[in-house]
Amino acid sequence: MRSTSRRALVWVLSIAAVLAPAGGIAYLGAVSYRDERGAVAARLATQRDAALRLAASVEARVARALDPATTDEPLATDRFRLGADGGLLAPRADPLGGAEPTDAAQGRSEGCTARGLESCIRELRGEEQRAAQLDAARRAELAGRRVDARRGYEALTRFDDTGAAALFGLARLARADGNAPVATAHLRAVAQRFG
Repeated sequence: MRSTSRRALVWVLSIAAVLAPAGGIAYLGAVSYRDERGAVAARLATQRDAALRLAASVEARVARALDPATTDEPLATDRFRLGADGGLLAPRADPLGGAEPTDAAQGRSEGCTARGLESCIRELRGEEQRAAQLDAARRAELAGRRVDARRGYEALTRFDDTGAAALFGLARLARADGNAPVATAHLRAVAQRFG
């Protein structure tokens, strides 16, 4: 009988040895979870209050701007002039007084919606491909593979985005070959096309 009671005592103590730490860990987890929820709730409340203050501030400014009795300044819409085509005439796009964009630059900078999204995507992909080709030609030049470099540069000279860099590359190759007149001709082409 004594060994049975001893076995029962060992069994109870073994279970208590496992359950006591497990209970302590569960308690600490519950407390930590409660604290975490409180911290998240406090952060959300702070952000909500900040958003409400910002919205109220914007609403007050809009109301003040639209009410001509509250200000001596003309309405903000009076400072903007639109052309017949809906384009912005004033204020100028370049407030520092730079040159007006040329027709080519204006065509390129018009929105993708006017030119079509597919056209914009094709144009951007073409630019990325040409940039990769220019990089490959430069690597070939640095590696001493002049024929590959020359072929890569010559394929890129006709494009506006890579033409100047390609012509400079051809001028470097011509100078390295000792052909000064060809190098000078490439530099003149850069000056004529790209200023």
